[in-house]
Order: sequence, then C-alpha cells, then structure tokens
Amino acid sequence: MQVPSVHTMLSWDVSAITSPVVFVGDARALSISLTTTTAASTYTVQASNWNSNVTSIPEGQWSTLTLLTAPGIYAVQVGALQIRALQAASTSSSTMLLVKLMAD
Repeated sequence: MQVPSVHTMLSWDVSAITSPVVFVGDARALSISLTTTTAASTYTVQASNWNSNVTSIPEGQWSTLTLLTAPGIYAVQVGALQIRALQAASTSSSTMLLVKLMAD
C-alpha cells in the first residue's frame, strides 16, 4: 500500500497569493482538497511541463487546469511536470491541499 504525499498549496494562515510549485511528474494519481469560509472566491490551478529549474518557470509556461469556486475534493489529471495554485487575494480563509500518489 502506498502512502500519499500531502502538500499544502494555500493556507488560511499564510498571506501568499501563489502556492509553491510542486513536482508531480512522478504521480499516478492527484487530487486537491479545498476548504474555505470565504464566499465568492476563485482559486486557479495551473500546470507546467517546463523541463528546467522549477524556481524560475516563466509565467508564459503555465496553463490553467481549472478554476475552483467551491469547497470539495477534486481529481486532477496526471501528466504535467509541475503544479501550482493561485488565489485572488491574500485575505482568503482557505486551505488547499494537493494529495499525490507516486507511480509504481
């Protein structure tokens, strides 16, 4: 049995608007859990296949996978190398977790 790795993308106690970049190129399954108490917030999930240093991925290399507007658990299609999340304002009271199962 595999133990999933859990990455905090966005958190209510951190004022970041953009999450850290998470390498997901080795994932066989991905899901996102969003909990929020902020009404009418939009959260953007983006992916990149930039095959270089993840700390310097150019903005033009990101593609939007989905926009999330409600709490829930969401499946994410595997295949990208990196993933990140963005929120519209740093005053959000949300937590977004990325759960990754590694490929065998």
